[in-house]
Parts: sequence; structure tokens; C-alpha cells
Amino acid sequence: MRPTGVVATGPEPVAVVAPGAYVWDGVEYVGEYNGQYMYLSGGGVWVVCDEMRLARFHGWEGGHPEWRRTAIHNDRARRPDQGNLKKASAKPREKRTEER
Repeated sequence: MRPTGVVATGPEPVAVVAPGAYVWDGVEYVGEYNGQYMYLSGGGVWVVCDEMRLARFHGWEGGHPEWRRTAIHNDRARRPDQGNLKKASAKPREKRTEER
């Protein structure tokens, strides 16, 4: 006779990754890791972009081709500082130059 019952298994191991650099696209933080674009979720976890986010980001990227040069470098591979999240605005500020 075989024993009956349910075998419970734990979740698969999850690899925690973070892009080496990321940028604020006017809506959320987006970066690239191993050829995949990722966004910073509300829970502070980097998640692979779905088609809608990727399309929006590529639209933004078209107007900001230098984004990799000006991106925030993720030296500690962690999410952005919470203070910076609160200060980020959806609309970029224009730099004003003083006339002399």
C-alpha cells in the first residue's frame, strides 16, 4: 500500500538582480540587466518590464539617447534612496543659465 498525502515544496530559488545603472523616465526607474529592461516596483524589487512599460520606455529613450551616459550608477546594487524617490518629479526641470 502506498502512503497518501500531499507533498509540499517550497518556492523556487529567486535570483535577486539589479541593473548596473538606471534612469527616471518620468514615470518610474528603468534600467537594463543582461539585455533585459527592468523597472523598480513599488515593493523595491527590480522586475522585468512588460510590453506596455517597455514601449513607453523606448518612446522616452528616443528623446533621450544619452540616458546611459547620464544614468544613476547602481554601485551598491540596491534600490534608490527613499529620499530621492520622494523628490523625483514626473517632469524634468529645465536648467537655467544666468546671463552675464
